[in-house]
Amino acid sequence: MSLPVFVVYYMTHGACTCIKTSVSSQIWSLVKKFYEDNIGTYPAYTNEATLDCMRRAHDTITAETWRNCCEHAEKIILEHAAEIAGSFTREPHPP
Repeated sequence: MSLPVFVVYYMTHGACTCIKTSVSSQIWSLVKKFYEDNIGTYPAYTNEATLDCMRRAHDTITAETWRNCCEHAEKIILEHAAEIAGSFTREPHPP
């Protein structure tokens, strides 16, 4: 299952917790990191340098990168789902 954005809401012990795992946010983080690490290698901060560095940053994102980010998001969601399932107790209801 690979959706761009996962949002899971659940109630535990009377408190609402929202977990948001966004694959596109993970990708953007990787692009920004590449840009920040490489923009200093250009002789000047020009529009052309910025565009070139961003193009290079986007070129580093592959299908494998997307797959890894999707798997990471899915893993987090499944861990939280297991956590939620384990927090429920079965108490007898009065007749």
